[in-house]
Amino acid sequence: MTYHDWHLAGYAVSDGGSSIRLHLRWPYAGSERADTCIDFDGVALYRFIHTQGAILTDIEERDIGAILDEHEDYLSACARRQGVAGWRTSFEAYKDHLRGAGLKGWTVDSAIGFSGFVIARRMHQPASGG
Repeated sequence: MTYHDWHLAGYAVSDGGSSIRLHLRWPYAGSERADTCIDFDGVALYRFIHTQGAILTDIEERDIGAILDEHEDYLSACARRQGVAGWRTSFEAYKDHLRGAGLKGWTVDSAIGFSGFVIARRMHQPASGG
């Protein structure tokens, strides 16, 4: 399923951060689609920057290493200041740990107001749509 032009109505982080649900809305008149959800299960790490309402352009599966490399400075600072679950002795060791756990990575992009990534066991759309 493609998520281009879906509006982000909200998101919820639950189960101590191990589950994320994106609530999506298709508000275009005359369309059959209305609302749906995207779930991420077994979340090990995520980062969202959410400054205003968002219209998604893509949710794309990407290599964990590429995602983490883009955020190395931020993650290293978080590990020093607040701690990062599963952090090892270095950034490279942490990256190896996530890969070894069989996790996958996704980036979430929008035309306005929202961007981020999720490292998790799986992404899926619930059968009921939400």
